Order: sequence, then C-alpha cells, then structure tokens
Amino acid sequence: MDQQIAELEALNKQITEIQKQIVDKYAEAGEISKAQADATKANIDATAQYRQQFSQQQGQIPPTPGYAPGYGNGYGYGHGCGSGWGGGKISL
Repeated sequence: MDQQIAELEALNKQITEIQKQIVDKYAEAGEISKAQADATKANIDATAQYRQQFSQQQGQIPPTPGYAPGYGNGYGYGHGCGSGWGGGKISL
C-alpha cells in the first residue's frame, strides 16, 4: 500500500508540473495574460499542497478532480466540451 501511495504521489506531482507547463504555453500563445497564468499556477500549487497535506493526515491520496472516475460527485473526466480557456478551442 505504501508503494502505491508513493506512486500516486509521484504521478500527481507529474500532473501538477504538466498542468503548469500547459498554462505557460497558453500564456506564450497570448491566450491568457501573465497575471492569469500566475494566478492559475498558484491555484495548481495550492491544490497540490492540499493533496499532499490530505495524504499525510489521512494516509491516503484524495481523488484528483478531472481524473478520478465517478459521476455527480464533482470528480469526473475533465471539464467537458467547450469549457476552459478559449471555449474548448485549441489555438496553439
């Protein structure tokens, strides 16, 4: 179980870094401002910190919104069609 938790923590760290890289790419492409990118990355870091604190206190990894299976509980398969920066369009 400890090995699985360590693997999940490592994967969550990778997710956090990739999310921040994506935000940087949106800023570089001019889709969002630097201030929006900085605020978004701060939120990503806050979420990662919450997950780490939760796992230390509870001894388990909390589900990551957008990645955990489930319906109607706030944890699904992403943000859905047409949401996010640019209304779902990809213009990189």
